[in-house]
Amino acid sequence: MLMRDYLSDGTFSPIIVGRELTLVFEAGWIQDQETSSTWNLAEQAIEGEMAGDQLKFLPVRSTHWFALVANFPDIEVYEFGY
Repeated sequence: MLMRDYLSDGTFSPIIVGRELTLVFEAGWIQDQETSSTWNLAEQAIEGEMAGDQLKFLPVRSTHWFALVANFPDIEVYEFGY
């Protein structure tokens, strides 16, 4: 999940303790649809069944498309369904 929508610049795996979570941003909070736990911007559950659990940070690099394609002209782009 790209956290840019939440004023952060990190990507986290939605899989924790063998469960894949669907995270949504509603009313100023991040919640997962499976347990209704509330998550903070550091992707730590602060309320609910998952309280105290932390999603794994995934290394990413933010860039602009023009810079990426200029440096890697043969890049292949894949789309994942959400």
